Amino acid sequence: MTAAQRADISAAVRASDDDAAERLYRALGRDASTARLDEECGVEVSTSRPGWWSYTQIAALDAARILACVRDRAPEWPGGDALLADLDAVTPDGRSGVRPALPGVVAEKNGWTLHGAAGWNVHCVLVWADRALAVLTTYPAERGVEYGWAVCRDVAGDVLSAS
Repeated sequence: MTAAQRADISAAVRASDDDAAERLYRALGRDASTARLDEECGVEVSTSRPGWWSYTQIAALDAARILACVRDRAPEWPGGDALLADLDAVTPDGRSGVRPALPGVVAEKNGWTLHGAAGWNVHCVLVWADRALAVLTTYPAERGVEYGWAVCRDVAGDVLSAS
């Protein structure tokens, strides 16, 4: 792994830097990089627009499985400890607000994209102890990004109170 790739991983994970994510996606083989998730983590992903990582389609269960897989396997990978540190240090604007309710070490990766008239996609994925939670939302643009974060917090609250 090059220093530039390590910097891109950190920026993509900690700050959801789309430019860094795009560089990594291209360097790792574009759609082949997401297709490897089946072999690596036992999940299937697809895309509505081949060649665009931001159009990757995935079920919430598989999103949770991917983050759990990364958390569990990262110690075996070159740079894996740094990746785990990145997942533990998401920048404030990329936090869903769920993490303070969770015990112990938490791996968190969220995403938010406004697709013009099609509206927002806001996703919250967290893994802690032996649990994982993924909330994937799509809703009208006029509701704003905070609406998605609130949905993530509400779902997490319901799940945590039921367990």
